[in-house]
Amino acid sequence: MIINRSITGINFAILLLAAYFSVNIVYNVVDMQLSRKRPLPVFQNTETPQETIINHPETHYQLVLDRNLFKVATMVVKKELPKLDPDSLEQTKLQLKLWGTVSGEGNALYAVIEETTNRQQNLYRIGDAIQNAKVRAILREKVILNVNGKDEVLGMEEMTLGGGSGTRRNIPTRTPTSTVAGTRPQSQKITLRRSLIEDSVQDISKLMTEVQIRPYLENGAPAGLALSNIKPNSIFRRMGLRNGDIITGVDGQNIQSVDDALKLYENLRSSSNVNVDIKRRGRERNIEYQIR
Repeated sequence: MIINRSITGINFAILLLAAYFSVNIVYNVVDMQLSRKRPLPVFQNTETPQETIINHPETHYQLVLDRNLFKVATMVVKKELPKLDPDSLEQTKLQLKLWGTVSGEGNALYAVIEETTNRQQNLYRIGDAIQNAKVRAILREKVILNVNGKDEVLGMEEMTLGGGSGTRRNIPTRTPTSTVAGTRPQSQKITLRRSLIEDSVQDISKLMTEVQIRPYLENGAPAGLALSNIKPNSIFRRMGLRNGDIITGVDGQNIQSVDDALKLYENLRSSSNVNVDIKRRGRERNIEYQIR
């Protein structure tokens, strides 16, 4: 009887433990299911983020300044060079010859300078280098050169009746003449496109390489400009000019120097009709250019 009671008590205890663990397992399962559906807490960062400041050098913003995106008015400060007194400067000893000076488009100034060593003529502007000098200023019939840090002057060689240096002789306005009494110079009309002239005179330096121009003397006096070495397909060919032609006048004005000859380019650009007097093989001719 006692043994049966003991077995019954043990069985009852086992049943209680099994029930306890079964209930505990059920609660755990239910809690896990509920925890999956429960939203996770959201933590907000209430701290204000700090801005990172990167310091760039001034050159980093130079592109913006150069492009001037905001169209800010800028003021250019120009360095003023000390005033030059050509009369107080020594004549340069460089092997150079000044044929003339002329004003170009806008305020551009040009000087026709020849290197006497190779007899090569070129057009120079302020700042250009020639031999061991630099063009500092271009004045009327004078050029200021800076030679190894020293200013020197290069002046035009003025021609007189004797062919030497001296004061330039004023020649009166040209009047039509002929080689044979009672006859007029042979006349010719040539039509040029204005676009051709504009394209040619845009680069005066290149234009001066298409022809060689030298003063022409008659009885020791300046009587025009002689043309030679005219390149094929140049504007001079299209103007009907040939090697050996001597330009004696433009629009009734005598030609005395390369400076005067460069005015021909300006007349061609601004006028619709230009008259040029030339001498070819000893005979005078007149060419009338019509610009269209």
